[in-house]
Parts: sequence; structure tokens; C-alpha cells
Amino acid sequence: MTPRASAPSARISIDFDFFEDEPPTQEASRTERVVPRRGPQRPPRGPTNLTPLLRLIGLIAFAILIVVLVTSIVLFLTFGSVFLPIKAVLMSMISVTASFGALVWIFQDGNLSELLGFETSHTIGAWEPIIMFAILFGLSMDYEVLLLSRIRERYLATGNNTRAVAEGIGITGGTSTPEVDLEEVRDRIYALTA
Repeated sequence: MTPRASAPSARISIDFDFFEDEPPTQEASRTERVVPRRGPQRPPRGPTNLTPLLRLIGLIAFAILIVVLVTSIVLFLTFGSVFLPIKAVLMSMISVTASFGALVWIFQDGNLSELLGFETSHTIGAWEPIIMFAILFGLSMDYEVLLLSRIRERYLATGNNTRAVAEGIGITGGTSTPEVDLEEVRDRIYALTA
């Protein structure tokens, strides 16, 4: 019995697996039939399917948790302080969050597109926040560890906390400022060509 032409319908395709020695014929391996739909109509699945993206988001959250925990443990073991790892992770997360906001505001929403000379697609690739987190969190933690190491080194040498902070920042400033400037130039080039 065939359904009426005006009734909503769906095509169901069924493939069979065969465990025989000889390959099945084309007719025997594939069966199709038209089945009328019942109930509320749902939008078609396909390119709009969000399941892979939701799975990716779940994995990203798990990866971020692991990175934050390992970083906190390593900083705790290095400096022997509970406060310093928490502060370092919070400051890095604030920096990464601000960068995500700038990414959305500039590239997804299209603000400054005329000034920077690009046309927005109003989307951001799923890979971009992942790469940004890895680079920004890594660089932020790198600078944090470098700075705290120099401060601790100066504190052990002088015993004066205020002097150790001032000298530690002075020592790392000469090394990190040119490095940060080069990274900023590289990041701007990457952002405008991506």
C-alpha cells in the first residue's frame, strides 16, 4: 500500500550485513520503502546536527579541568603555597576569558571589521577557542612561573618580601617584554590572516 502523495513521509534505508562467502546481489543487500510520518514534524538531521559539537564541548571542559588541576599541583609543589596556584590559575582564566570575548566581539559580531579590513561570517570555528586556550593559558602560565621563580629566588637571597617582588619584576621585565611584543605581532598577523 502506498501512502497518499500529500501525506508527509520519510524514506527508510536498511543495509544488511552478510557473513556468506559470496557477495550479495544489489537487490538483496538494500531494501527501501516509504513510511508515512506520524506526530509532530521535526527539522531534518544532517548539517544542523549538534551532537559532535556537544561532544567536543564536553571533552574540552574535561581537558581544561585536567590542565588546571595539573598546573595547580605543579605550582603547589614548586612554590609550596596554596594561594599562588589559585591566583595564577584565576588570573590566567580571566585573561583567556577576556580574549574569548574579544574574539567574539571582533570576529563573530563583526565589530572593527571595516577598520581591520575583513568581512565577518558571523561564526567562529570550533577549533579556534581550543587553540586560543592552549596558547594563551600556556603563555600566561609560562610568564607566571618565570615571574614567581625570580621573586622567590630574590626572596631567598634577601629575605625582604617587598624588595624581592620589585627585583623579581625588574629581572623578568627585561626578558619578557620583547618576547611579549613579538608574540603580539605574531598573534595579530595570525588573527588577520585566519
